[in-house]
Amino acid sequence: MDYKIELTELEDRVLKALINRTLTPDSANNEEYDAIFSIVNKAGRLMMELNVADEVGDNVIGWFYNMYVKQK
Repeated sequence: MDYKIELTELEDRVLKALINRTLTPDSANNEEYDAIFSIVNKAGRLMMELNVADEVGDNVIGWFYNMYVKQK
């Protein structure tokens, strides 16, 4: 199934920081927190679109990052 994940420069940076564990929602400033919220929403929509919510489990951010990297 085709999908296209588009992230802003900030969302891209925040997603990588979440994966590398150099950023957490608790340590994020307001701008980063908004980017985290946007990333989670995009991940949720993609999971529903691909009908894989049951397979993803608790690691939504890791799954979304892998899907993002795969498309490049």
